[in-house]
Amino acid sequence: MIASSHQPDSAATASVFIGLREALDEAAWCLMERRLRDVPGVVAPWFNPDSRHMLLVYYNPEKTRALTLLRAVRACGYHASLVSL
Repeated sequence: MIASSHQPDSAATASVFIGLREALDEAAWCLMERRLRDVPGVVAPWFNPDSRHMLLVYYNPEKTRALTLLRAVRACGYHASLVSL
């Protein structure tokens, strides 16, 4: 599901942008969001419908790391990298 509000309420969250080489359609977004929600510590994965190559993931840094999230995306078969802003 594509979220309309992507900012979680918890103050104890970190966020990371993950760039994907492939443009994901809505079905692929939903699958990716479900898989990321299975990673312990993920608070909210979010895709911007206007940018099919970017994924924003809010997570609890005490339970997971950005590199773990990147590996989860790559395990789904996508070419991905962490994006610094």
